[in-house]
Formats: sequence, structure tokens, C-alpha cells
Amino acid sequence: MLDEKTIQDLKDKYGEIYELKSDSADEDYKIKEYVFMKPTRVHLSRFAKGVANDTFKALHALIMDCLVYPDKGQVQEQLDEKPGLVVSLGGELQKIVGINENFSVTKL
Repeated sequence: MLDEKTIQDLKDKYGEIYELKSDSADEDYKIKEYVFMKPTRVHLSRFAKGVANDTFKALHALIMDCLVYPDKGQVQEQLDEKPGLVVSLGGELQKIVGINENFSVTKL
């Protein structure tokens, strides 16, 4: 768990940050807590371009671009062991910026 000073230091450096915590009881998960900066337009543009060719690779790049805690090497090890986390974490990052918003459509 991050202490308040570390959280404030990350906010000072990256602006808006978000903590994503795993609620899995699976002991294979070495990392249960991730902190990401809010994806910017640049991140989203790169993501949108990449999705057309390889969605998994685009999600992975978005995760690594926005990750601020823990160390990218540790996270990469975790993603190598549990590759499905790329989809889960990437989906949460998309929610932060509104990519997965639902709208109702009504013909007028």
C-alpha cells in the first residue's frame, strides 16, 4: 500500500492518478495494486491507431505508457505470467477517459 507522501509525490509529478486494486484471492498475483496517470490525448491517439492492427499490443502499450507504480519491469513480469491482465487493466484505463461509456440512442 502506498503512503500519503508517495501518493502526493506521484500526483505532483503526473497530475491525476488512479489506483487500480485487484480483489483476486489468487496467490499467483504478485502485484495487487497499480497506479496509473490519466491517459492523455496523445496516449489515446496512439491507442486508437494501434487497435486497428493489434488490440492486445495497443492495450499493453497504453498500460505501460500510463503506469506510474510499481516498476514497469515488475508489472511486465506479472503480465507475462497473467496475460489476461492486459485486457482487464486496459479496460479500466479506457473507463477513466470515457471510452467505454454507454449511451442510449433514440431516433427523433
